Amino acid sequence: MLTATALGALGVPALADAAEPLCRPSANGPFEYQATLSPLVSGFVLAPPAPGRPAPPPPASTGVGAANLAREVLGAQFAGVWISGAVPGWVVGLAPGPLDPAAARAAILDRISAHYTPAETTHLAERLHLDPQPYGDADLRATQDAVEARLRGEASGTPWGAGVGCALSDARRVEVTLYQPTPPDQFQRVVALLAPFGDKLRVELSDRAAPMPMPMPMPGINLPRGAPPPPVTLGEHVRMPIVRRCVRGREIGIAVRPTQPAVRALAVRAGGRKRTIAGRRLTKPLRVPLRGRRTTVVVTVHLADGRAGTKTVTYSRCR
Repeated sequence: MLTATALGALGVPALADAAEPLCRPSANGPFEYQATLSPLVSGFVLAPPAPGRPAPPPPASTGVGAANLAREVLGAQFAGVWISGAVPGWVVGLAPGPLDPAAARAAILDRISAHYTPAETTHLAERLHLDPQPYGDADLRATQDAVEARLRGEASGTPWGAGVGCALSDARRVEVTLYQPTPPDQFQRVVALLAPFGDKLRVELSDRAAPMPMPMPMPGINLPRGAPPPPVTLGEHVRMPIVRRCVRGREIGIAVRPTQPAVRALAVRAGGRKRTIAGRRLTKPLRVPLRGRRTTVVVTVHLADGRAGTKTVTYSRCR
């Protein structure tokens, strides 16, 4: 990889080898603790245990996850969640805002204690680390969408992958990898094309061809970066009323389809309330009340392969 060249093209100094940011996955740390910690952070047990090892008990709040609770508590200051092999433990990124790390930690643990058992809360508290970050996760995701739109529109034919990470700098940013065959002049053209995104972006040129798409890691787990996984199309996994028609009645039903990979949890937010169902409750439609003439409904599915997809729709009741 021509990482130093790529970063230099954007005016960013290369990282010192001795510096190892907390947001960067460590390949040398112990990973056995993840068998217990990962389900608590993500809210799911997605894989069978290794042969000869007992299965960890399911979290008390299956389908919610400490990562989602941290996101809700921090709001715009939420800057990602990941599991670190260097700490070890789970890390919550904290963007600038009214909460300092101590206040953010207290708020996260207070929310967790309302959903998990005392033992699980203690386990999560002992392994929670706050990592100050320059940008919030929502800000970076919006930037990533804009970057990808520009690449699709103005760099067609160039193999690339994009995501949010900190492999190319000391903090979480949008990272773009250009793959072979990308000639140097095209790389420089793409760097100039993306320059308006400034400090939120890092670009590198790989010496390898684009990898095959790989499954998205489950929440909180870092895997090596690759080409973006296929997006989740919500309509393939849930049945919902058609938005083009008004709704007769005061509620709608949202049902999970039997698909592969299977849906592990369904979360719906409407009218300021949020409901999450998992396990056997997925076999029955989730009834969502429409409390006003127009109701915005946010639907999120979590799949067995770790991917998640969200769709926001607004329903109007018939007069």
